[in-house]
Amino acid sequence: MPYDLDSFNQILSAYKPLNMNPNALAVQPRAVSRRYAGGGGFSGAVESGDVQNRVHAVARRLGIPDDQLDELDWIIRRESGWNPNAANRRSSARGLFQKMTSIHGPIENSVEGQANWGLNYILRRYGSPAGAQAFWRRRGWY
Repeated sequence: MPYDLDSFNQILSAYKPLNMNPNALAVQPRAVSRRYAGGGGFSGAVESGDVQNRVHAVARRLGIPDDQLDELDWIIRRESGWNPNAANRRSSARGLFQKMTSIHGPIENSVEGQANWGLNYILRRYGSPAGAQAFWRRRGWY
């Protein structure tokens, strides 16, 4: 059921901006082992560099050119920090692309599955990672 603009603005007004250093969002993902907690079917250590390589491989299979990977990385860094088990405590957003599970169904249980869903979402809605990034920069979300 679509929301009208007033309802949407009410929902947005409930969220308070984070008080954080804006440079913290510009940090490149580290290729260090991290143990992720939570659901999603992931277990053990996941290398953030490995996650990035796997997402890039899916992007290339979907025909996304290499010159769009920086924009894709920018989005994922801000949405999940390359954590496939990232979970937003204030919404149903989960995973690398912060899929709204209340709208789009359960999160996929592999990096490749999340990448396939997230990239297809970006391509359908924005046409490209650059289009999604431009929207995110204007609105603060995508």
